[in-house]
Amino acid sequence: MINNRNSGVPTSEDDEDLFFHIRFALEKHVNPVDVLPSYCVLTRKVEPEWVRTISIDNKGTQFDASLFKEESGEGVWKIIGEQSEWLLNLLNAFKENVNIPASYVERFLHYYTDMTGMVLRRR
Repeated sequence: MINNRNSGVPTSEDDEDLFFHIRFALEKHVNPVDVLPSYCVLTRKVEPEWVRTISIDNKGTQFDASLFKEESGEGVWKIIGEQSEWLLNLLNAFKENVNIPASYVERFLHYYTDMTGMVLRRR
């Protein structure tokens, strides 16, 4: 997700930047500072109880984890984590000193929606 100060990013009132909202799991012995690119800021730990339920919309509707082979919220988060890994790989493909146009990211995501025949809706 792309978020800003109005959608939950813990930043200052005058911050006009957009932020990619990415969730992922690390092994307990791994320090995020050691493995994340320098552009990953405002990181925070997700508490275990948050992992057990995942909303599929902004109305609080929950995923039915029983539809998945791994019948757990953790299994759903694993899939979301794989999406996040793909996004980090995409962002890492760009040079460190450039501003990545959101339209470029949107275009790469467009290919995912094309594979499924689904339309990516604009905000």
